[in-house]
Amino acid sequence: MTETGTPPSIPPTLLSVTWPFVAGFLAIVTVGVFSLEILMAARSFSYGENLWAKNQKSATFQLLRYAQTGDPLALQRHDAAMDIHQHFRKGHAAAVGAPYQSAIVLEEFSKAGMPPEDIEKAAWLHQTFRHTEMVRKILSLWSEGEAVMARLEPLRAELAAYYQQNRDDSRRLAEIAAEIDEIDRSLEPKEFEFSLTLGAVAYDADGNRTHSAPLVL
Repeated sequence: MTETGTPPSIPPTLLSVTWPFVAGFLAIVTVGVFSLEILMAARSFSYGENLWAKNQKSATFQLLRYAQTGDPLALQRHDAAMDIHQHFRKGHAAAVGAPYQSAIVLEEFSKAGMPPEDIEKAAWLHQTFRHTEMVRKILSLWSEGEAVMARLEPLRAELAAYYQQNRDDSRRLAEIAAEIDEIDRSLEPKEFEFSLTLGAVAYDADGNRTHSAPLVL
């Protein structure tokens, strides 16, 4: 306080010198926080992808086992894995459709086994960066994987009818088993590329948080 009781003013020269540093510091903090959000969202997305891949493996393995043995327990396990997959499919449709259906996204991915906080983070990443190259690639790979998984459904129906009718056609069983195996193998490179793309998003976000470099998705 001055003798007159008024607060001292900041000299114009001091303000002109310090404000660029203050603005720069605030920009660095903002970029760091934003990059951390992206990193956490990418990890949530990755958790969902791991669940999807786990159920995909279970669905194809159990259906292949059913084709080879006719074991009804294998069919039950296949159906259980496909039930979870159907929740992923419905959640995916609600996420990429217009308009975005947040309630359905939360409900279906929760039923698929994802914690609500992970769903919210992954949804934020999708909604915020859905027009960027990396996120478009992630969604494209996801759609391709869904299309491949849909090929299991008619094979499951044919196998169930085969064993219910006590048919004896080892050649056809071998053809179905080979197709199931081909489906499983064709999904592996898509899942690998999906994981690599998510890893690139997380890597960029982590590097940006560390070095405060511009983030490019």
